[in-house]
Amino acid sequence: RLERELRIIDQVHYAEYFLVFHEIVEYCRREGIASLARGSAADSLICYVLGVSHACPFRFDLPFDRFVNPERAKFSKMADIDLDLPWDKRDQVIRWVYDRWGHDRVAMIGLPHTFHARAAVAELGKVFGLPPHEVYRVTKLLPRVSATDLGREIKASPETRDLPIEEQPFRTIIQMAGALEGLPRYWATHPCGLVVSPHPLTELVPVQRSPKNMLVAQYDMDAIEDLGFIKIDLLGQAGLSVLRDAVAEIARTEDVTIDLERDVDYSDPPTWEMIASGEARGVHHIESPAMTSLIKQCNTRDIDGLTTIVAIIRPGAANQGKKDAYARRYQGFEPPTFSHPSLVPVLEKTYGLMVFEEHILQVAVGFSGMNLGRADVLRRALNRENRALIDELGAEFHAGALRKGRSKKEIHVVWSMLEGFAGFMFNKAHSAEYAVEAFQGAWLKRRFPAHYLAAVLSNYRGFYANSPTMPQILYVLEALRLGAGFLPPCVKRSRTRFCIEYAETETERGECPGFRDARDDGRSRKPKHAARDGRPMIRLPLSHIGGLSRSFVDRHEEERGQGPFTSLAGFVRRCRPAESDGRLLLDSGALDGFGRSRPETFWMLRKLIKRRADDSTTLWGEDQSAEQTPPVDLSRPSIRQIAAREMDLLGFPVTIDPISYLSCDEEGREIDWSRYTPVGELHRHHGRRVQVCGLMVACRTNRTTTGELMKFVTLADRTGFVEAFLFPDTYQRFGHLTVTNPILAAT
Repeated sequence: RLERELRIIDQVHYAEYFLVFHEIVEYCRREGIASLARGSAADSLICYVLGVSHACPFRFDLPFDRFVNPERAKFSKMADIDLDLPWDKRDQVIRWVYDRWGHDRVAMIGLPHTFHARAAVAELGKVFGLPPHEVYRVTKLLPRVSATDLGREIKASPETRDLPIEEQPFRTIIQMAGALEGLPRYWATHPCGLVVSPHPLTELVPVQRSPKNMLVAQYDMDAIEDLGFIKIDLLGQAGLSVLRDAVAEIARTEDVTIDLERDVDYSDPPTWEMIASGEARGVHHIESPAMTSLIKQCNTRDIDGLTTIVAIIRPGAANQGKKDAYARRYQGFEPPTFSHPSLVPVLEKTYGLMVFEEHILQVAVGFSGMNLGRADVLRRALNRENRALIDELGAEFHAGALRKGRSKKEIHVVWSMLEGFAGFMFNKAHSAEYAVEAFQGAWLKRRFPAHYLAAVLSNYRGFYANSPTMPQILYVLEALRLGAGFLPPCVKRSRTRFCIEYAETETERGECPGFRDARDDGRSRKPKHAARDGRPMIRLPLSHIGGLSRSFVDRHEEERGQGPFTSLAGFVRRCRPAESDGRLLLDSGALDGFGRSRPETFWMLRKLIKRRADDSTTLWGEDQSAEQTPPVDLSRPSIRQIAAREMDLLGFPVTIDPISYLSCDEEGREIDWSRYTPVGELHRHHGRRVQVCGLMVACRTNRTTTGELMKFVTLADRTGFVEAFLFPDTYQRFGHLTVTNPILAAT
């Protein structure tokens, strides 16, 4: 196989392209930057032995022909290699590529940004002289649709009916927005693509400088490929960053060194139990409600099953009821069936179902005798749902199948199966790489849940990281549910990312805000994996404080490296916070470590900052009079007042349990949770009508097959999470509540 791949790579003049990627991966390895090949490149054994991909083509039965074959070079665009990198290291790798091959020979691919609904309304709002905050109040609620459909979509959604679209100037703005739909707004860069040339690019394509002073081609991706360039895709991916940060934090706090390539057991029963029971929230690729539901439905217990599920959830593979059929066949509740005997070796491992892109090529070649190049054109046509090209290739498929002696009935059945595969789909190599990465994340979460979720929070990524109401709140609740606690930012102890600390003594535990929620029964919830006595606590970084200046964060990091802060005066002298930064630090709890109440610290901080501004010489000597208690009212704010400010600055309250805080009325009276069935007990009530109540941690709207709007909502209480569906009639009646109230009750 190596000899065959090398021969084909040489035949299509791909050798230099592979060597460029090999150099990129070698640089990443030297710098300790994880990388992962996605897409069909992972089909290649050459990529595997060069270290570009990590899924063994023999272990996962990956065919090289999906990536490159001589016929594809004649009939279709050449394949490229996609490389995933930690999202926060991608720019570093791209800068190295420019340095390595020359700043005049490397360019990012251009991309025109065009107007859609929100952008059109925002731009027209400026033209009409509206204040930015007023425009934002409207645009943040607008549906993400074409500007031409905006008026109709606003009227159809119960969440936007109260927008002032009938008032001027918004009435005119909405009418004019449709005229801007699809027009170029500005020239940007492709999110991941770049090209490397052996000659200066100014001789080949028009280019411009980006704000980062890098060359950007003024052609888009399709035009670049038409010119003969093979693009290099370097993509930022949060999953790799989470794995890296979790492993580093485990090593720092537990003195346990983990090598994910060597130490992970892919048959580990506890990890599979966690995955199969739908508890993999925070695990990249498999945490969405749709993935969680399908994994539970299939009771997935092996890496091959997970590989298939990563692909079968996609629109193309999910057609024709394949998700339900796979769930039944995977568990042995239904025997596999095959449309034709020639398909048995192709579809045997997926129980007779077409799941991967490779299946299109294999079925077209094996059943109809199409050459690989034309079969790949068929794959692209199905992927993009190009109806005219599908019909043209269907005629070729029928003619070839007749020549191979297939009956018209057999041809109709197999072609219907192929035609029904239209839509976005994954190839098997892509699915295998993602399944392996997902299992590694689940394996870490099962053993070190606090460390893993701290890494998820540090990277501000994930399916639930962009909740419209409270970003990241689901991961906070998941950490609390699994026994961790939270600590506010601290100028003495916070690190650059969310980090783990332990409350070692009863005194410390009592002083740790967020250590017990409002319904804690006093029993220890220390995870079994803890290497020390005490509950693992997740300490927030200073950079998480909303509004804190970047310049102060950088100064603090530099000064802390020079030694600890022993007094508030010393901290102010060394870090020089502005008055606005000082107030943010105070209200977030970052100055509590100096041992004073927040009112005392407030007055001392004001005095210290004023003295620094006045350039007082006595302040920086031994005179500590500024830290004396001032003769003013120093009554402490209430817990709810503190929590309210934490909510504003941190996105969730740390001092008290978030659900307790958010489920209270203005008088501080909490919802009577005894009236509702806990989410964690819903499995005991199959077939019964129950009432549930929870915090809305995620939501998304969709249209039914008849075009009506409905909404999916993720609700959380202290026992777990559940998906709730607001069908069209319910959504029309109550959808506005999902915007105005974070706590929802449903029957």
